[in-house]
Amino acid sequence: MSERLDFYQVLGVLPNAEPPVIRAAYRALISIYHPDRNQSTDAIIRTKELNAAYAVLGDSAKRAEYDKSSEPTRTKANILEFEEKQPFQEDPLEKDWKVAIEFYPDVQKHHLDLEKISWRLAFTFKIKILQSQEFKDSQEIAAQLKHDYLCRYFGRNADIVIYAENIIKAREIEVALYLNNVIGVMGKSVDIRSIRANINNKFPSLARKLEGRRLFQQIFREPWNVGDAVAATQLISLHGGKVEQRVFSSKITLHLHDKTFKFNSSYDFCKFVKGEFSSKYA
Repeated sequence: MSERLDFYQVLGVLPNAEPPVIRAAYRALISIYHPDRNQSTDAIIRTKELNAAYAVLGDSAKRAEYDKSSEPTRTKANILEFEEKQPFQEDPLEKDWKVAIEFYPDVQKHHLDLEKISWRLAFTFKIKILQSQEFKDSQEIAAQLKHDYLCRYFGRNADIVIYAENIIKAREIEVALYLNNVIGVMGKSVDIRSIRANINNKFPSLARKLEGRRLFQQIFREPWNVGDAVAATQLISLHGGKVEQRVFSSKITLHLHDKTFKFNSSYDFCKFVKGEFSSKYA
């Protein structure tokens, strides 16, 4: 077995996962890949990796030694860290999870938010919630897991952490890895303004994409308000469109992609804009 394996990545959990989470992750994944159930070549390899990972992380002394030896590289991100989709189709936790979200639907909302950053982050959250049964505290648990995860790779400056989260959710993974490297080299010696300037210069299309996502997320925030129409108008402008509305009139005319659309209300206008850009920003 290669010593280069990241055992935490193998088990799909975070380096600060508690022992019960480590155990539950191993049992869940081994149920998918064990040769008694899955005889594919990939399953045999994955089973060996899972057994090797659990042999170390399931033993407190071996885990402490492993953590100490891998500490110098623990804050160095790789592309696997920011994968959205879990590598297995059959989720052994799904049956219990469906029961949980019937009673606490917000738990699923927190899970999906974490999944936009990393499936491992979301997987750790799912296991932790099911193990602890702390469903009422799911928002705080998700927030803490996300905070610890992002801080490990991007430092503890709150503005930089938020910036990193937006970059990852925009699926600009090359930029996220570059930012991780910058933080690793520069540490606390750089602030958010100098980092933004550097990244915008190196990745010219990023600022526009992040601004588009920000405006899109403002549309139809609860409760509905006139600011949603302002955000929708700015989003249209960002994409070269034009919005016309007479004073004291609820009717709106939109020119976009060489087409003209007419709406009787701001709500209908926002609904159209959100649908138009959902595949790009949702």
